[in-house]
Amino acid sequence: MIDWWHVGANAIWILGAALLLATFSTRRYEAAIVKARATSDARFNQSRWLYGIGLLLVSLGLCLASVARLDRIIWGILALISLLVTSGMVWEGRRGSRSGLPTTEDQ
Repeated sequence: MIDWWHVGANAIWILGAALLLATFSTRRYEAAIVKARATSDARFNQSRWLYGIGLLLVSLGLCLASVARLDRIIWGILALISLLVTSGMVWEGRRGSRSGLPTTEDQ
C-alpha cells in the first residue's frame, strides 16, 4: 500500500528544490542580460524572497519525511529560521513599497 504521507512530504521538498533551481537559473539569466546591456535592472533583486520560500519548502519537506527524531528537530529548526527570515524579507519589501523608501532589494 502507498504511504501517502511520505509521498506528500517528499513532494514538498522536491517542489522546494525545483523552486530554488528555477530561481537560481532565472537570476543567472537576468544577470547575464544586465551585464550584456551594461545597465542596472531594478527587478534583479526582487526575487530574493523566492530563495527563502524554496529553502522553507525543502526543510519542511525533509522535516516531515525524516524518521529519526534528531533529523526532524534539525530540519524543523531550519524551517522555522527560513520562515522567519523570509517573512522578514517580505515584510520589509511591503513596508518599503508603501512608504516610498528604498528597500535593501532596491539598492
